[in-house]
Amino acid sequence: MGLGVRWLVAVSLVALLPASAAGAAVPRITAYSVGVTADTLPLAIATGPVGNLWPTEVGTGSAGLTSGRVEAAGVADCLPPPATTQSFHNSGAINWTSFLRPQGPLKAIMLFVDYPDRPAVGSTTDVFSRYVPKAEQWYSAVSYGKVSLSVTPVNTWFRMPRPSTGYMSRANASFTAQRQLIQDAVSAADPTVDFGGYQLIYVVSPSGSGIDYSPGFTPTSPAFGVTADGNTLWHGATLGKRMSRSSWNFATAVPV
Repeated sequence: MGLGVRWLVAVSLVALLPASAAGAAVPRITAYSVGVTADTLPLAIATGPVGNLWPTEVGTGSAGLTSGRVEAAGVADCLPPPATTQSFHNSGAINWTSFLRPQGPLKAIMLFVDYPDRPAVGSTTDVFSRYVPKAEQWYSAVSYGKVSLSVTPVNTWFRMPRPSTGYMSRANASFTAQRQLIQDAVSAADPTVDFGGYQLIYVVSPSGSGIDYSPGFTPTSPAFGVTADGNTLWHGATLGKRMSRSSWNFATAVPV
């Protein structure tokens, strides 16, 4: 529930109060910074991220409406425990050493590749404009403006050294083969492209190639990433057949 919705709830509560209470000038805000649990809050309302306002109790007269703001020290008390298994696809606290934080500007580069067995037909700008601008807008909207995804396309088809069937596919869902695809794409583009400053990489294959699905590229360590121009890229996606036949909202689910 977003900040605007929370205030809507708060305003709705005020509308139900007696006139003396509804006429209070400004809601009071109580900061909860330590020891925050559902039981310690008035009305046992669950807590939210840093800075979010939660309606927690209604006073009368000059007391007006009281809201609680959970601050940084209090957020730690609300986090789930760390995952205890080797898999990072798990419930529990997020390990931010393995994932990009969904906040602030995120810069991505998009490479377009074709293959000896599947030369590209069509424009790279058509593929880009069909998916990326709406995906960028989607990230901004769902994060309430806290995430700004900026994707820079390199509008040329780079020829790969192997046939498309020599890389990953649903039948050969190999991380090693996926990484090789990204490595070959970066090597083909590196003479003319500066990869410095980017946090994500997307490699787009043409429709009809052997790249018949679009998995994220999410190694658990930069040691498994691809390095160019002093920058290691270890977040992104390889986009293939399933992307080309899907609507734009599929692209929003893949990149970060």
